[in-house]
Amino acid sequence: MNHTSDREVIMQKMRTTFEYRQHLIHDPEKSTTILSVVPPFLDTKGLILQDFTLLFGSESASRLFERWPTVFKAKYNAYSPCVLLPITYFLKYHHACRSIQEHLEAEENRQPYILATGSSKEAISQFFIVVDKKLIPCQESSSLAAIDELFKVHFVFSISYDLPLKNMYTFLQTTIYGIDVGTTKYLDDLQDLIFEHVFVDPAPYMDEVLKIPILSDLCAEYERPDKEEVISTMVSRFNHQLVGNQHICPDHLETHGEPSSPHRLESRHVPDGQGNPSTSSQRSDMPETCND
Repeated sequence: MNHTSDREVIMQKMRTTFEYRQHLIHDPEKSTTILSVVPPFLDTKGLILQDFTLLFGSESASRLFERWPTVFKAKYNAYSPCVLLPITYFLKYHHACRSIQEHLEAEENRQPYILATGSSKEAISQFFIVVDKKLIPCQESSSLAAIDELFKVHFVFSISYDLPLKNMYTFLQTTIYGIDVGTTKYLDDLQDLIFEHVFVDPAPYMDEVLKIPILSDLCAEYERPDKEEVISTMVSRFNHQLVGNQHICPDHLETHGEPSSPHRLESRHVPDGQGNPSTSSQRSDMPETCND
């Protein structure tokens, strides 16, 4: 395999040696040297995708692209797939004119992450997955495809999730790819993260927490009216507007007459219980009581 550059031959040989690689990967003494023992991962695109498909089948392997809405596929095909925060933990930019080797030597993060290279952040030409300071080229030049391979590399090489990204990866694993849904205790892990790590020592998480946008109250979008003005314009079934000597029944309570015309009431004197006249109101065009 080391003496051929034919991609099809390499892919075929990697399929036939899949079980052998899995044995190496799960051997604690040999797992850290897998990229040295199997160098085609470093120069042949698509090997991560092939091994993941051999592990879980083609249906699970294609789920991210099938379930990702088409609008997001187009919108986040550039450098910033911001819906999967915190982005700085797993995606780093490297200018194409600088040495990638210098970047790898200076980088302390040993967990897998995406390295995007190009002339600018808006013009990315290549994505890599960095594992133990080695570059694995992504098959496609899109951020969504890079995220897909970043997730899959954890299973191909049996790498644990980085703690700050554990909940994000668990969401992808269970909700998108449908892997170990019944055995993954997502909520329990989330509670453990919050109460046993974030609350105990929030400092490592503060930078990303402060990036979470906090929306303003909905009422702040509108001008607050004067209280007295609101009260004065309020009309209810128990508090009809008084206009001069006439009462106006609210329009929504009208049952007679023209829809847009208020029902007018005319005054008449009716003796009270002691023989004294009192003022009462009676409709001229409908029964005495308003049909409330």
